Amino acid sequence: MGFDEPKLFMASGHPFAMSIENVDWASNGAADTPLGDAGVYQKIARKASAGRLSDEDRNTVNNLRSPFYGDAVNAIIRQN
Repeated sequence: MGFDEPKLFMASGHPFAMSIENVDWASNGAADTPLGDAGVYQKIARKASAGRLSDEDRNTVNNLRSPFYGDAVNAIIRQN
């Protein structure tokens, strides 16, 4: 599994995965990279968990480089 694998960034309990949401990676030079996408995903995932997902959020997560993120958000929605 390489650093371009989104599941690496989402590994439960991994210190790196836990730190992603603390930094706006996209605004700090990581836009359009797996790391930037992971940060965008985490913000949208929190909205989905709270039942506040907009159509724009859905479009954003579905247009990230990996379909993993859209699938993950859909799983969150199904659980709520």
